Amino acid sequence: MNVLQITKDRLLEKMVADVAPPSGWKVMIVDHDAMKIISGACKMYDIVENGVTAVEPLEIARQRLPTMDALYFISPKTKSVDLLSLIHISEPTRLGMI
Repeated sequence: MNVLQITKDRLLEKMVADVAPPSGWKVMIVDHDAMKIISGACKMYDIVENGVTAVEPLEIARQRLPTMDALYFISPKTKSVDLLSLIHISEPTRLGMI
């Protein structure tokens, strides 16, 4: 098994599939580095097949979707963590694993 296949399996089976909202659908919020990992490891079709309705950039203001669960995939960079903190200060939500 090669590195890309291992990365794809970890993304889809260990991260995306572990977030299982009652509706079955979720939004994925990613930073620039995470998007590069996703794009290199799998196709958007693979992500949608695992219940993700949209992949949204962390750095850009988004429409609020209070009825949708969100999966955040970000790098441990100060900018990304600060943006995540700002989002959750301005819009308190339930947080899962960070």
